[in-house]
Order: sequence, then structure tokens, then C-alpha cells
Amino acid sequence: MKLVKNFLSPMLLIIAFSCQKEGPEGPQGSQGAKGEKGDKGDTGITNVIYSNWFTPPAYTATMVFGSRNLDFTKAVPAITQDILDKGSIITYGKLAGYTTSVWPAAQVGKLPVALTYIQGGTQTDTWSAYYTPGNLRINFVNNTNLYTTIAVTHSFRYIIIPGSVAGRKASGINWNNYQEVCKHFNITP
Repeated sequence: MKLVKNFLSPMLLIIAFSCQKEGPEGPQGSQGAKGEKGDKGDTGITNVIYSNWFTPPAYTATMVFGSRNLDFTKAVPAITQDILDKGSIITYGKLAGYTTSVWPAAQVGKLPVALTYIQGGTQTDTWSAYYTPGNLRINFVNNTNLYTTIAVTHSFRYIIIPGSVAGRKASGINWNNYQEVCKHFNITP
């Protein structure tokens, strides 16, 4: 019987220790090593560049594959190759040279804009914006080459959004809605 008693005593001791409640919390350990510096975050929307409204004083006429193009080129040093490769440029127009039945007064549209109307036949005017490093070109083409000159009452504005700006990727923005874009980027319309 003595053998069983000696065998059970250490077993009861192990069970007794494993059933005890947790003890008090120990002292805090030493501070760990400092981690690596993280990647630089996206630039804020303060880096968005926008112009004032400008009205081209004249347009240059050229013929391209039988279509008359009327162009105005504006120097914009902020349009860099990096912006063209990674960013966005949006150009808006106020086409004030039309009757209000074709283009309502104070309406703003994102280029390209195509307007179809009747004037001696069906006419379609297309306004576009083209970009090269350092330049913005406003381009006008009429589908029947009706115009040799155009009114200098139309005005334009560009918004340049660098590729690093988080707002450029914002979902839910209607880029055709000028007021919404201005509100998102805190731009005075």
C-alpha cells in the first residue's frame, strides 16, 4: 500500500498546481526595437493645380485630312511628362458663343464636347483638349468645315491632378459634373 500512496502524492501535487487561478500580472517587459519607417503616404489634394478661366484671343486654322481645325495653344508648364504618365488633366469649357438653345448660358462641360444643331443642315461642333509637356491645346472641328473663324467668347479651365493625389482615385465622383469636382478638390468654381 505504501507504493500506491507515494505514487499518488506527486500526481496530486501536479493537479493542484495546474488548477490554481492566474497569479498577479508581472512587470512590463523592455521596449522592443524600433521598426522600419513606412512608405510615404499619398500627397493630399492641396497639390491639385487649376487655372483661372481663360478666353483664347484667337484660333489658328489648319487642315488635317480634309477637316478644318481651329486651335488655340496655351503654355502650361505644370503639364509635365510625369503628369501625362501618372496624373490626370481635365479641361472644362463654357461655350458662350452659341445660342442658349444649343448651349445654355453659364453651362460648364468637360471636354470633349460634341454639339449637334441645325444650321443650313445638320452640324456637329466638337471641342477637345490635347496635352503635351508644357502645353494645352484647345481644338475645334465642325463636321462640314462650316467655319473659318469662331467667336472668341468661349472660355476654358484646366485641372491638373498629380498621380500621387489620393483624390484622383476617389470613387463616386462624376468627373463630368464640374460643381462636384470643384467641391471634391476645394476649388472655387
